[in-house]
Amino acid sequence: MKVRQIMSQHPVTAAPETTIDEVLSMLASHPVRHLPILEGEILVGMVNDRDLCRLSLTPLWEAGAINAMNDRLSAPIANVMTPEVLAVDPESDISDAAAIMAEMRLGALPVVDQLTGRFCGLLSYDDLLRAFSHHA
Repeated sequence: MKVRQIMSQHPVTAAPETTIDEVLSMLASHPVRHLPILEGEILVGMVNDRDLCRLSLTPLWEAGAINAMNDRLSAPIANVMTPEVLAVDPESDISDAAAIMAEMRLGALPVVDQLTGRFCGLLSYDDLLRAFSHHA
């Protein structure tokens, strides 16, 4: 079975200039943990809920903490995204993609057409579990 058969074809995405606050809202309002960052149809990075949890926000008891937090949240997601991202081709076999995800401890892999460089979708471990459970 090929990645294109089970991937999410229209995942929630963001642009590099989307603010961290906007991305937090997107993740809160959609049942997703991984967000591809696109410039047009080209993948330029990924961010996940753990990346955002690692943000060290200034403790609220410090002077100016609210302003510092607002400044941090209004920064572009490009500041915290992972820019160099491993991706799979839509024609890759799902067992190969699953092996990569297990070895690299990834919850999702972006799917990028190797010929055009165009972002095609997102393959999550949920997609893999559904596919394997239907074919077991």
